[in-house]
Amino acid sequence: MRYYQFLFDSIYTKQQASHLADQLQRLEEETYRVDGNFKKKITSLLPYETTMNVIDLLVKKGIDMKESRQLQQFVQEIKAELNNLPTISIYLAIDPTEEVVKAISRWFTDNLSLKVLLSITVSPTLIGGIQILYKGLIRDYSLRKTLDGQF
Repeated sequence: MRYYQFLFDSIYTKQQASHLADQLQRLEEETYRVDGNFKKKITSLLPYETTMNVIDLLVKKGIDMKESRQLQQFVQEIKAELNNLPTISIYLAIDPTEEVVKAISRWFTDNLSLKVLLSITVSPTLIGGIQILYKGLIRDYSLRKTLDGQF
């Protein structure tokens, strides 16, 4: 994943990953119609920053943007890496802001040394805090759990 890591730096949630996967699927479909102007096609399909990162990666890997077979393989590799990112389900009492999502994602990256995707569910019954579900294990740091233990 070392080649593709920086492409996923701004992807925090399963929903964002799904959106990128859809964009990559359209990009892969366009590789079958490469007419010598792949750069223009990629610019029309992906956000600017992602486009620049993909083009930079194409250059670093020595991929000829006129060779549809190389481009297809390249896009398939990115999609495979994206699909292999682990997902952690989190439950929050409120709909988190983008900054909160980024902070939670960074916490997992910093503490687990692992890039993860967050699957976020809003569950007002938690009252506050967070529940985390990963590989069948659940950690409950909710206010509801604390209050249930008090009464």
